[in-house]
Amino acid sequence: GGAARMGSGPRGGGSRILKFLYYNLVILSLTANILCITKTTCLSVMGTSLAMRGPDGSVTRAVNGMYELRAQVFALFGVGMMSLLFMAILGSWLLLESFHAAVATLVLGSAIGYTYKSYLLISNMFFFREEEAVSFDDILAKFRNSPVAAAAAA
Repeated sequence: GGAARMGSGPRGGGSRILKFLYYNLVILSLTANILCITKTTCLSVMGTSLAMRGPDGSVTRAVNGMYELRAQVFALFGVGMMSLLFMAILGSWLLLESFHAAVATLVLGSAIGYTYKSYLLISNMFFFREEEAVSFDDILAKFRNSPVAAAAAA
């Protein structure tokens, strides 16, 4: 049956449209996930390096830069994960018999729904408006004008 066939490649060749969509989702998932990892790594390494070792104002600049690029990172992550899940659905229809593909589609569809629901829950939990953001400028100004900073500059 189906278990022996599963490892031997697509059953009956599969639909050209499904194959086209499947391979495009493979490339989209791979690209989005690599870009997400690249941006995250660069932000993590360069952002913390700037914040820890840069000139005055570097912490603010690093935090602002990370904040500005977070939407791009989340978008790439979301596209990568969703394309991976949809790719798995199409792959199941290319590789499995109809019943097994339908079961896989139900499971993967549930995962897509749960992932989206979790995203909404977490996004709402941590949402804040920009005008609510804490500004450290007043604290940093006190340190710049402190006697210790003046003595260090002299």
